[in-house]
Order: sequence, then structure tokens, then C-alpha cells
Amino acid sequence: MDWGLWIMFAILVVMVVCVVIISNRREKTAAQNGVFDERQMKIRGDAFKWSFIVMVVYYMAYAILISFAGEGLGAPELMIFIGLELGLVFCSVYCILRDAFLAINRSFGFIVILDVCCIVAQLVGYFRERAQGALLIEDGKLTTTGLPLSIAVSFMIILVALLVRRHYEKREEQNEA
Repeated sequence: MDWGLWIMFAILVVMVVCVVIISNRREKTAAQNGVFDERQMKIRGDAFKWSFIVMVVYYMAYAILISFAGEGLGAPELMIFIGLELGLVFCSVYCILRDAFLAINRSFGFIVILDVCCIVAQLVGYFRERAQGALLIEDGKLTTTGLPLSIAVSFMIILVALLVRRHYEKREEQNEA
């Protein structure tokens, strides 16, 4: 195994250990941790609806582009996955900014740590592929080498939304005091 695989393996082990520890703690306090209130459930429903619309609009726009240009912007697998990512990122950011992402009494720091681990793992995968000679753009089109990079960017957007939400929460706490 090369260094990139060892780093990704280490990140995977850390994530699994964190999930096991959190799930054990969660079982002890399940009545308190895993609950969304009615307001959060409504916001999450709206987020799912709008994220579905975002995905449909992306796929329709991309189909129109292909019909006019005759070719896509990149590898079909990558372009399909980007549509899914757009929907998921939109849903996550919508829920985060409207305070419906985390269950009541859920650890903010744990979510941020998982997000950062996902970003690092995807960037390691991207740079590993690039080190092996894979091209990001070939013949003017994106290749599947861009897949880990697009996932990392998605998690970065979610991280920014989490930090913005945390900033506003801190500001609201200071204004109340």
C-alpha cells in the first residue's frame, strides 16, 4: 500500500471509532439526543422538497446542454454524481442555516470533526490519483479524477455553512446576555 491508502485507512479507523463511541453514548441518552422538534421536521421536509427540485433542474439543464452541444462537460459518471451532490449539499446547507440539521442536544463539534475527516480523506484520494498520473481534464472534459475533488468541495461548503450557523448562534447568545 502507498502512503495515500494508509492515510485514508487511518481516517476510516478514526471515524469508525468515533461512531462507535458516539453510538454507545447515544444509546444511554437516546431519549434526549435523537429528537427533532416539529419546527425542525417541517424545515427538513422543505429542504428535501427544494433539493429534489434543484437536482431535477440540474439534470434538465444538463440534458438541454448535451442536446445542443452534442457532448457533455465531463465523464457521465461524474456529471450524474454532481447532480446528486448538488441536491445533498443544498439540503444540508438549507437545514444548517435554518437550524434543523442537528437533532436537539446533538454535538456540533463531532459533526465538524466528521466533516473535516471527510474533506481530508477525499483530498488525499484526489492527490493520490493525481500523483499516479490521472488527469483532471482530458480532451477538454472533466474526468472521474474530479470525483473526490467534487466531494471534498461539497463537504467544504457544508463546513462553511456549519461555521456560519455557529457564528450566528454565538452572536445571538451574546445579544441575549
